[in-house]
Amino acid sequence: MTGKSGASHFGHSGECATVAAAAHYERLIHLIRLDRDLRALGVRTSLALLTGHPFLEVRPAAAPPVRIEVIRRDREWWFTWRPWWRRLRRPGRITGEWVCADVRNAGDIILSEVSP
Repeated sequence: MTGKSGASHFGHSGECATVAAAAHYERLIHLIRLDRDLRALGVRTSLALLTGHPFLEVRPAAAPPVRIEVIRRDREWWFTWRPWWRRLRRPGRITGEWVCADVRNAGDIILSEVSP
């Protein structure tokens, strides 16, 4: 929708880029914090930043590696280790595959869920 001047009423493309950059920055901050927390617990981790969607690979003892991603749902950031096709359900309805990124002990919760 445009006005008399031809300018969009919904903002400029520069604003969209700024919002996307801010979301990417927040995603990285959550992953870095989780990486630090899990390393403090003695867990081997690997932060992958070269992909379009960064993730943290966690290698719990005696278990296969688990890929942790950060997604935004319902105005909150969530850590998830669910496959993409199972993310269509809302967080909180299934326990053990979602953790709110703002929870202080997210590293402990994730470790207890992904460890055998």
